[in-house]
Amino acid sequence: MFTVDPAGNSDEILTEAILGLGEPLVSGNPLPDAYSVSRQDLKIVCRGLVTQPWLLTRNGNRSGSREILIPKSRQNMQKLSDKQAIALAEMGLRLENHYGRPQDVEWAVVGDRLNILQSRPITTTQTPYASPNEGLETLNALVSGVSASPGIGPEQFG
Repeated sequence: MFTVDPAGNSDEILTEAILGLGEPLVSGNPLPDAYSVSRQDLKIVCRGLVTQPWLLTRNGNRSGSREILIPKSRQNMQKLSDKQAIALAEMGLRLENHYGRPQDVEWAVVGDRLNILQSRPITTTQTPYASPNEGLETLNALVSGVSASPGIGPEQFG
């Protein structure tokens, strides 16, 4: 979700959605549903629904992910309800207000719950905004060190 449409419409919040894990959304395959919500009254301005023939899901108890086909009867379903799209827009505006500038927000739906995964400043917009460092002061680090674990590779699952 972009709290300001990066293409230049600063009056709308743009949310894109696919079924399954979000990794394919970054590559643009499959194409996402797109929801534009008015920043002023939080009403849906535009809803673009797209057919989605497959989704990416966890690979069961194994590491990684796998593609599965979506039944034809569900390929054209709306990915987010209007209520969910508006609730995400509200969350986006709260994040923008908290951080003081437009946000690029990653989110997920688990069951009926909307979850914010990450929020960061939008890096590409047609509208100029203040520098991300404007008004910030330099703080001294409280702690320093190295990570406790370098992570686990798939070869260790055996």
